[in-house]
Amino acid sequence: MGRPKIKIDWLKVKELYESGESINQIAKILGYKMITLNERMKKEGFRIRPKKFYEKRTLETLHNKNREMIANGKKKFWNQGLTGEELLKHYKKPIGYPKGRKNLNRRVSVDIEEVKRLYLIEEKSSTEIGEIMGCNKQVIIARLREHGINNRSNKVYWAREDHKDKRIKAMHDGMKFRPTRFEQRISQVCIENNLPFVYTGDGKFWIKNKNPDFIDEESKYVIEVFYSYWKIKNYGSVENYIIYCNNIYKENGWTPIYISEDEVYYEKDWKDKCLNKINEVIKC
Repeated sequence: MGRPKIKIDWLKVKELYESGESINQIAKILGYKMITLNERMKKEGFRIRPKKFYEKRTLETLHNKNREMIANGKKKFWNQGLTGEELLKHYKKPIGYPKGRKNLNRRVSVDIEEVKRLYLIEEKSSTEIGEIMGCNKQVIIARLREHGINNRSNKVYWAREDHKDKRIKAMHDGMKFRPTRFEQRISQVCIENNLPFVYTGDGKFWIKNKNPDFIDEESKYVIEVFYSYWKIKNYGSVENYIIYCNNIYKENGWTPIYISEDEVYYEKDWKDKCLNKINEVIKC
């Protein structure tokens, strides 16, 4: 047996709605939930007003409230000098993407001249500018591109000592959470099959500027495990990432083996497949 329907005073609702009150305000006045009242009003045949109606009325409401607060000697609702459009703009929440779902019709507004100054003169990164402007770094990158300014490469930032120190510290802090679950699975395969690989993905072994995940130091074999998403994001494609790693490892006399998340997380017989892949290389 379900819960009984809430009894609604339709005469009072009709009176308030015709006087110009919104459904949200009526729900607060009469003690109903706004969603319940909205659904029940539709079923009762009420003609629901569009949002534009409330936007027009909001200007009058804000002006009246501002005048009332000034008359009572209280703090101003907003500066007296603001026009109606500016007042409405301040009243509304900053436009951006709401959590959980992107509304592609909305656009984050930023001061492009200030963004240019921070980016070109003060040489701040898009992330730092995003924090200052209160928006995502992708918004800053998009606005700069619209004005013909391309995002700086990582090489420019790594040339700055403050950025370099910050990134190295972050990398070392990240090593505390190693090995990852992905790396633990490959460790499990190596231990169960007596493979001569040692885990080094916590930063204890480097080949030039690469920190391999597993190494067989005696035979000079390396295992690199990776998530395709990050390699596509950082290198443009998985193939580009493999070419980049091959250039480093093969120049220094190491033979790499690559294992992606697809081969571990989306295959029932992943252990056998990973073992076969490793054996194919080390038994050549």
